[in-house]
Order: sequence, then structure tokens, then C-alpha cells
Amino acid sequence: MVGVIADLEEAGLLRQFKEAVVDLKQEDIVLLRFLRARNHDLNKAEEMIRYAMQWRQEIGIDNYMKWEFPEYYQTEMAYKFFGKCRENPNLWVFVGKWNGKTLVDNGEGENLLLWALAMIEQGMRVVHDTKKQGNVIIDLQGLTYSQATHIGSLKLFYQGCQKIEQCYPEIIKSVTIINAPWVFTLGFNFIKGIITRKTMEKIKIIGCNKNEWMAELQRKLPNSSIVPELAPRDENGN
Repeated sequence: MVGVIADLEEAGLLRQFKEAVVDLKQEDIVLLRFLRARNHDLNKAEEMIRYAMQWRQEIGIDNYMKWEFPEYYQTEMAYKFFGKCRENPNLWVFVGKWNGKTLVDNGEGENLLLWALAMIEQGMRVVHDTKKQGNVIIDLQGLTYSQATHIGSLKLFYQGCQKIEQCYPEIIKSVTIINAPWVFTLGFNFIKGIITRKTMEKIKIIGCNKNEWMAELQRKLPNSSIVPELAPRDENGN
């Protein structure tokens, strides 16, 4: 559980870590995330958290609620927090409908990255409120070959994943990617090198067979926690 000390050994390491980064004025829940991300290595955890806090200051992400985006982002780059699995919050991201290629080609790549970072920031705050890591479900339905192999979009994807690993450790319990076309593996291979083994073990990629990915979702979640857009229906469509 996020923010809950595991044992006496971790409690002792947390005290030492808190003293080392007292100037950062961070809560225990934040310190524990970075400490665990570096397998309780105090020096590596300090290096990681100082980099993350410097980046947060430079980008001004504490004020992400004041960031302004075009109205169509709300519908064309949709995501939502919906349902829970054993009290773990769920973030649903409909990436297949995101037309990153067009936005990047139109010079909106930086804006798109900020949109994604604001989404991640919201997720982190939900995790802190619930003290539970979150499940992320990414729906790739609609992802085309040209989108999946677009160099500008892949670079943006790389930057986003890199920042999650560097600055948002230990907030994810699982990542389930559904409706993944074969071409997705090309893009995923592009960013695999920056994803830690610990994170990779949390990721499951499922193709476009609805029976297969629905079975996986139902294994993890009650039907009431599956977004209406994907929820199973009976023979009458209910």
C-alpha cells in the first residue's frame, strides 16, 4: 500500500531518507515511493527525488489545473477515472482515438505532452488520496499503422514514458493494454529500453480479440468498474 511503512527496516531507512532530503519538505507517502523505486538505496533514491522535484519546479506542474488546452482535447484525447478494483483506482485512456500524429504535425506536440502529464499528475493525486496504486487500462482501438509508426509521436511517447519512470515512481499497480494491433509492438519496442523491469512486469498487452481482453478485465474488475464504453452487455444489449 502506498504510504504505509512495510516493516521496521523500512521505517529506519525512511527516517534516514527524510533527514537527507529535509529541504525538499515532502510527505512520507512521496518519500516512500522514491525509496522503494530505488530498492531502498538511499543515495539513488535521493538522486531520483531531487531530479524529479527540480523538473516539477521547472515545468510548473503543481499548477497544472491552470494549464489551458483547446476544448476539443476533452473529447479527442479522452481519458477518465472510473471504478475501483479492491479499492485501487482505475484510469482509462482511449489512446486509439488520440490523433497524436496530426497534433504533432501541426506543431502541438508540446501541448499534447503537457496534456498527458496533467493526466498523470491527476492520477498521482488520486493515488495519494486513496493510498492505493492505480490500474491503468489503455484502449488502442482505432490506432492506425501511420499513427503507430509516426516518428514524432513515438518521440513524444518516449518522453512521456521517460518522465513517468523518472518522476512518478510507484503509482501504478498494473497496466492493461487492449485492442493492440500488431503494429503497436513496433512502437512499444522503441520505448522498452527506458522501462524498468519492475514496471514491465506490471504491463500486459492484449490484441483485438474482445473475448480475450474482456476476460482479462473481468478477472481484475467487477463489471460495475468497467467503463460504459467497454462494459459487457447481455443479449438484449443491456
